[in-house]
Order: sequence, then C-alpha cells, then structure tokens
Amino acid sequence: MQSKLDIKVEETKNGKQTAKVNGYYLHSKYDPINEAKRFAAKHYKPEHLHILFGTGMGYIAEELKKSFRHDERLVCIEPIIELKVRENCYDILIQNYSEDDIDNILSNLISFDKNVTVICSPNYDKIFQNEFSNILKKIKDLVNLNKVFENTLKRFAKDWHINYLHNIQDIDRDEGIEELYKKINYPIVVASGGPSLTKQIPLLKEYRNKFILVSSGSTINTLLHFGIAPDFAISIDGAEINYKHFEGKKFKNIKLVYSLFNHYKIKKCFEDEVYHFITQDSAIGVEKHYHSIFNKAPVKLSGGGTVASYALGFARYISNSPIAIIGQDLAYTDNKSHAEYNKNFTLIDEKSNDRELFYIDGYYGEKVLTDYSLYSMKKTFEVQISQLDFNEIIFNCTEGGAKIEGFNQLSFKEFCERYALNDVEIEKSYNNKKINKMQIIKTLENDIEVYNQLLILAEENLSLLKKVQNKRKFTEKIDKLLDKNDKEMNSIIKDSPISLVIQEFALEVLKNFSPKKEETQNEIFNRVFQKNYYLYSKIKETVTETINLTKELINQM
Repeated sequence: MQSKLDIKVEETKNGKQTAKVNGYYLHSKYDPINEAKRFAAKHYKPEHLHILFGTGMGYIAEELKKSFRHDERLVCIEPIIELKVRENCYDILIQNYSEDDIDNILSNLISFDKNVTVICSPNYDKIFQNEFSNILKKIKDLVNLNKVFENTLKRFAKDWHINYLHNIQDIDRDEGIEELYKKINYPIVVASGGPSLTKQIPLLKEYRNKFILVSSGSTINTLLHFGIAPDFAISIDGAEINYKHFEGKKFKNIKLVYSLFNHYKIKKCFEDEVYHFITQDSAIGVEKHYHSIFNKAPVKLSGGGTVASYALGFARYISNSPIAIIGQDLAYTDNKSHAEYNKNFTLIDEKSNDRELFYIDGYYGEKVLTDYSLYSMKKTFEVQISQLDFNEIIFNCTEGGAKIEGFNQLSFKEFCERYALNDVEIEKSYNNKKINKMQIIKTLENDIEVYNQLLILAEENLSLLKKVQNKRKFTEKIDKLLDKNDKEMNSIIKDSPISLVIQEFALEVLKNFSPKKEETQNEIFNRVFQKNYYLYSKIKETVTETINLTKELINQM
C-alpha cells in the first residue's frame, strides 16, 4: 500500500509525541490530545459505522471511541506499515493487507442496514492521495451497491408478500424445481436481454436443437421475435411492470420456472409445465409457512439481484453439463439498454442525469459504460462463479459488455462447435401431483388467527404510547409492557411470511430515526416516541391489509 516514506517521531510542546511523514505532521506540534478531541467531536456521527483513514499515534481513534454512545464501531485503515497501532483504539484494524483483502473486509462490514461515515485524519490525504482515493471509491461502490438492494426492498417488499400469498393460493398445477434436479444431460445456454444478444441470434437458430435454452425474464420476447422458443423461461420479478412483458400472451411448449415472489398473473400466461422455487435470501418465515402447507422445505435457488443470476443458478441446479451465458452485458453496449425487441429497449445518453453512469473494464479489455444497478448484478455473478464446484464448466459467451471476473470467456460459436453436438430430447419429469387445497385453506385460516394476535399487540403498544405522549416520559411500567409485547410480536413475525414486508419498514426505522449529537431529554423522547409510533402503526396497517387479502384468497378457493 505504500512506497518509501520519511518518518520522524518528535516530541510536542506538552510532552506528547507526534509523527512527521514526508514533511507532513500527522498531529499537532503543540497539543495533539486537544486537537484529537476537537476532531472527534466534529466527525462523530451517532449510530454510524466510522471508517478512519489514518491512525497516526492513535489520538484521534482513541477520542472517537470515547465519543461513541450507541454501540458504534470504529474501523481504522492505516497505510503506514511501520506504525504500531494501539489495540484499544479501534474495533477493526486494516493494515498491511492486499487490495483483495481490503475489498473483502469492507464488503463484510458495509451492509444496507448501516449508515457509514468516512473520516480522513489530518494530512493523510496529502501523503496517500491515491490510496485514499481508492479507499473512497471502494466504500462509495459498496454503499451504492447496498443502496440498490435497499431501494429494491423498499419498492417491492409489499409486492413480494402479496405475490407469495397469491402464488400459494393458486399452486395446484405447480411442481417444485426439485423434480428437475440434475435431470438434464445436454449443454445449456442461458440467454439474457443485453444488447449483445442480437449478434448471437444466427448461432442460436443454427444450433437450437442441440442445447437446452433458458430465457431470463423478458428476454423471451426478443427470442420469440426471431422465431426462437426457449425450453425454460425464468421469472422472479413481482412488479406490475414485469407482468406487462407477458400480459395478453399464451406461451406454448415453454416451461415456466418462477420464484414464489414473482407476479402471480405471469404463470397464467404459460400453458405448459410450471415449476417454482424461493430465492436464497427469502425470509425464514416464508420457508416455515411453505413447510406448514407442503410438509417439505422449498428449494432455495442460488442467485441474487437479477433474474439472469437465478437463471444461471437454475442451469447449475438441473445439470452438470457445460453452460454458456449470452446477452449478459451488464453494461450499456453501444449505448443500448437491452437487446432490440425488448419492451424496455432504450438508447442511453451518456450525459444523462437520470442515473450515475461510469466506466468499467469490458469483455475485450476496453472500457464500457454501466451504472450501479448493473454493477451490482456483475458483483452477484462474480460471487456465484467463486462458489462453483471444481467440475462445473461455465463460459461467458456474451462477446460484449462488461468483463465478469472469474468467468472463462469463449466465443459462442466455439462453445456450440465444442459442446452442442447431438439433438436434445427432454424427458418428461412433471408429475403434476394434486395439491390438497384444504391444507392450504387450513394454513391460511390459521394465519388469520396469528395475524389477529399480532394486530392486538400492535394496538396495545399504540395505546401505551398515547399514555406517555402527554407526560413526555416513558415509565418503567410502560417500558416493560412495550418490551413484553415486542418480544411476542417478533416471535410471530419471524415465523410468518409477513416478515417480507415488515423488514422493509423495519429498515426505515433503523436508518431514519438515528439520534443527533448532544440530544436534549425532550429530543430523545420525541425521537423514541416517533420511531415506535411509526413502527407499530405500520405493523397495524400491514397486518390489517394481510388479513383482508387472506380472507379474500380463502373465499376464492
């Protein structure tokens, strides 16, 4: 991390030590302790993860730790290898690590439910300008990637919950994807809707009968436009806009594989076999609910962030044969958002203010334009490829877009010539087991009883809050009653699919009701009161909506 440094340790006017590096002082020459106190007071942020670039003699880190009031953590990044950092002035120290190690440590520390502040100790940005710039870039990327996930959660959590209930209610013609586990012995091509897909159309047509074709999400429309029907279509998106890609169509001889959070109307558009799974980051409550109906665990498919990564996870799940991914640009190749004939196709203006665009390494070593949404998908693929078994053969045959680290690159023509040698015949593995709808109804009726308990607890806590509102003080008795009800509510929520939507506004509570510096007692009361009142009100609203929806589904059944 460092080149040759000129380091001198000097005594300050008040008898403490300071360090001078390449002519720059890391601390005051006169009173480094008071300087550190002022610096810490200025930069401390309640309920934030604090990342300090540069520890020097440890004064600033020590004063920051003293100022912490809400279980904050301090991560120190020290680029000077020769400095011995005192153990009591940090929670985590990053020193003398490789770039990859730093990436991994920061990735594990920075999550979507934490606020982060980055602090640079005096003069470290002058001595280590490139290193500090790189650290800021890494942290900015991680924060923005988490923001993508957070925005997705905020936007779709309610949709996921509603879709799950609808899909469970209407699951009588489904099978779980376990019916397909390792049943395919042919090469598989996973097609996504990036701009580079169009160039592969001639080869797709030429070799179509010699591999299994899996279509990611709305890519099905581009393929069908060119007269190419996939064997499987994967869909995971619960938004209404995703349904618009399928609305009004009837897909024949194409098998749908969908997440139980997928828009519930989409499977009505498919006349052939239908298979379901749950995503790997599903709430535990969803798994338990599924098990209560089917007396078995749902299959959790590996992937994340994008339908294409789940399509790859599906291909790996059903086969040990070679896999090619195509159309996986993860960038705006030729300033195009998608392959042509995708409903979302648009031309991207590089100077647009609608999204934060930046350049990354491309498939051929060039620079390509992307944004944080696509970049997060790239990171998902890189995690997936890092988890491969030693005998899995997977190639990125996109021939355009972003370089996905860890993937072997191969032209699609060479993949076809090497592996697509024999005509494909898919064995029928669809058992079409009859689902006991009475068991589903019984589970939903039991859900309503549990939700009513949750509703009573939320209303009790709202009543307790109203009692303290005028007194401007939480009494010991009311605190105990609130805590008791909280424990009961948490127990119910974690075992219920309603946890899908509650986690969304629980995140809002974590992020949006942070304490301020030096709050007065009145400010503390207002913050705690408003935080709890918001939480219980949202629980009450969500539970009421869920009870009404569940009753409606039971009546339909």
